[in-house]
Amino acid sequence: MPGWLRTATQAFHRQIAEEPQAFELRCRCGHSVSGLRTRAPQRLSCPACQTPVFILPASVYPTPRVPQPKRLQPTTTESRPTAPAAVAAAPRVTWIESLEQWGAGGARDARRWLRRNLFRPTRIVGACMACVLATTGWWFAHTHATRRAETVLDAALERGRQALEDGDFAAAAEQFDAVHRALDTLGRDDPASRGLVQLARETRAASQLSNLSLHDILAHAAKVAPTEWPAVFHARYKGAWVVFDAAVERSADPRAAPQYRIEFPIVVGPSRGECIADLDAFHQLADAPALRQVVFAAQLEDCRPDPVTPNVWRIVFQPHSGFLWANSKTYERLGFLPEERTNRVLSEQSQILGVRW
Repeated sequence: MPGWLRTATQAFHRQIAEEPQAFELRCRCGHSVSGLRTRAPQRLSCPACQTPVFILPASVYPTPRVPQPKRLQPTTTESRPTAPAAVAAAPRVTWIESLEQWGAGGARDARRWLRRNLFRPTRIVGACMACVLATTGWWFAHTHATRRAETVLDAALERGRQALEDGDFAAAAEQFDAVHRALDTLGRDDPASRGLVQLARETRAASQLSNLSLHDILAHAAKVAPTEWPAVFHARYKGAWVVFDAAVERSADPRAAPQYRIEFPIVVGPSRGECIADLDAFHQLADAPALRQVVFAAQLEDCRPDPVTPNVWRIVFQPHSGFLWANSKTYERLGFLPEERTNRVLSEQSQILGVRW
């Protein structure tokens, strides 16, 4: 069979006459838009309201054939066949027209689906029951936590005060931390509760005080090699608490850095230390004079040589750790001698913090 490949190729490349495909769409205004589909999509406008209408291209698949209805055969030889009743043929809707109609009423169908499927009475009742159960469970858990917090508050407060009388700051800090958590659970913010929270801060700082003074730390830094000192400071001193009773001066320029300067001279031989403590707690003294005496505590962050001035060390404190000291008894138990000036400063800071003992 010579030439069979050429014959088969020509048969596949033979062009088939395309049957024109008509379309008719109904616009929102009620008018119809009709015409013939082309190979490319069309964008037409409604002749009445000028609403744009998108027409999909002609389908590449042949139109499906509609099966002919079968005629019923007579059951007996005597019965005469009757003329078949005229059956009105249903209009054929292609899948392209179905997609167009769905796109035109997609929002309406979505709302209808939500009403029929999502907002069913059974689902609404189930959602209400779930909300009631969740609220009831939260209420029972909150009530249990509140009762437990009240019990812990009384017991921890008694043990914390006893530890503070004995001078055991570590045990007192542990108990007053429990008091702080109980007050948070109970949602108390009265002056007496703020005083207990202040005691938790002060006992925690007192239990983690630095073993050496800033003078001794600076003297230690002068004896260690500059390359080894950062590791030594991080291992022995970083995070330790220091309590100050010093004059703090606020800069007149709000853009200056540092914003606050501490008048606390630290001199060890030829070396001099400068305290850098831009603490958030100092913002509570915004209405106070630019220079005033302040009793505060903060954690050490760094101790490094000044990159510009020789023999000057910058002692930096963590900005978020600092707080104003307010209780005279805890301050006295740190070993400081009580003075009338210091007691007056602590009383003023208690009023600023809004605490009551």
